[in-house]
Amino acid sequence: MSHNKTLFLHIGNHQAETIPIERALTADRPLLSSHGLTLFHSRSTEPRHGRYSHSWLTRDLTRDPPIEAKHGFFNAASKADGDVIISDEDFSYLHTKQSINHFVKRFKAHFGTLKVVAYLQRQDMQTISHRQQDGSSKGYLAAQFYGPTSRALPAYDPRLDQYLDYNQRLSIWADAVGDENMFIRALDHAQVDSLDVVSDFFQCLGIESGDHLPATVRSGGCTQTKVGHLVSVSPLSRDRYAELALVFDTRSQLLPSRVDAESFYSHYRESNRKLNQRFKINSNEFLFDEDFYRLPQTPQDIWTEEKANLAILKMLKACEQRENLTREEVTFFIECIAKVYQSDFRLADKLLTLARRLARNLDEVEVPDRESFISQLSIFKQWLVRLRTVKKGKKILNP
Repeated sequence: MSHNKTLFLHIGNHQAETIPIERALTADRPLLSSHGLTLFHSRSTEPRHGRYSHSWLTRDLTRDPPIEAKHGFFNAASKADGDVIISDEDFSYLHTKQSINHFVKRFKAHFGTLKVVAYLQRQDMQTISHRQQDGSSKGYLAAQFYGPTSRALPAYDPRLDQYLDYNQRLSIWADAVGDENMFIRALDHAQVDSLDVVSDFFQCLGIESGDHLPATVRSGGCTQTKVGHLVSVSPLSRDRYAELALVFDTRSQLLPSRVDAESFYSHYRESNRKLNQRFKINSNEFLFDEDFYRLPQTPQDIWTEEKANLAILKMLKACEQRENLTREEVTFFIECIAKVYQSDFRLADKLLTLARRLARNLDEVEVPDRESFISQLSIFKQWLVRLRTVKKGKKILNP
């Protein structure tokens, strides 16, 4: 153990200006080096966005702990020159005392001081932006965490507290590393500027940052995000969906109503007050600006008949532009049917017709007819399970 070395651990949150921070760290490596700092990496080539620690961690939110380090991670980080910076949003999935203390103990075996940096968004805005990632080609963990819903905000579930109860989660980190080693910032979306966040992060390191243009992070539009949520719980590969998603309009956002957002946020208001009371983050009693004026009065995350039809037509257009369709792509449409059946039978019926058209040339994929679908939903669900065995090379029998 080197008692003279410090580790700066940036733990997110997700979608809280992480890309601008990591790109600035990557671009300013000579500056970091001149101040005795090294951005930890796993290989000599430069990974995208500078997420150097990413390949060292395994992730599965169905297990405890949800994040685990591969063999050699801690030792490799300790061998980097000078003080070390590790940045990975997925550390924010750690939420139990046992899992957080495990990482802290392993880090402290190699570093004399561990400083934790966290940027937070108000819980409704955090969830909206995080679920935008869920609907993207890289949001499999977000989809795993929030579950199968295509709305901007999921229904409140105490399980969400594992991530969104900041006081509970960050207090465990603080108890392990000391309050004086916690750098916690609350982002105000009415004023947030990527350059300000980058400068703030560099100040946490004790240096001034260079000049960088803000990193533009484009979120998908309403339809693209909603379809992406369905993809996240279907067997369709993200790469395949990325090709189809190009046809969707990205201008409209997937947003809840002000009332829905405020109701969701209310579960965390008191917890935020306790967090701010302990760490003196800012002058807001409840940590965040509680003005919901940026959100619409009516929800913008519900498909109308017109929007649903338009989404189907766009998907058809995208499919027509491809010469060959895979079983995974057909399965995606079948999964859509299962997800929307209970809430919108007319849309499910249209998707069923579409699935039959797409499966026309795939001998091993059999789509149940409309009458069977209507009268025997349980059998249809059994058929869905059998459909998944296609990937294993098994012949599917009629249900």
